[in-house]
Amino acid sequence: MVVLENSGGYPCSERIIVRAADTILRILKIPPGWILELHLLDARKMYWLNRRFRGKNRATTVLSFEGKEFPVGSARLLGEVFLCPKEILRANPPSYVVARGESSYLMYYLIHGILHLKGFTHQGSLRNRFSMERAERRVFTKLFSFHESKTILRN
Repeated sequence: MVVLENSGGYPCSERIIVRAADTILRILKIPPGWILELHLLDARKMYWLNRRFRGKNRATTVLSFEGKEFPVGSARLLGEVFLCPKEILRANPPSYVVARGESSYLMYYLIHGILHLKGFTHQGSLRNRFSMERAERRVFTKLFSFHESKTILRN
């Protein structure tokens, strides 16, 4: 189950984001019964989180926090993914994402955040980085084969 909180007040189709996140979970073979919390934040809140948890004095595109130890009733919390649409629109995603247009940027960073919850990392070695990049591309391609590109963020 996917829960979305749009505390940044960004104009977007929350239904499309939730449906895309559900599809990503299926692509990654995450069984039903896990809860994924998504948060769309403004740059100020993302700055605060990034500073508090990573010691970085800037806003960032995406932060992920695992939640496997937190049962919620009969379900378990996979984790939380915090996305900052303002930073996402300023980011430089891979060329295959850029080719689909700005409306696909949020999906790419959503995939990136969920992959972190699955244990992928781009830190530590080139092998880690390439493994994560391959997974991002595979999931992104499958996601867009399931759903036609729709405008997720409106400027």
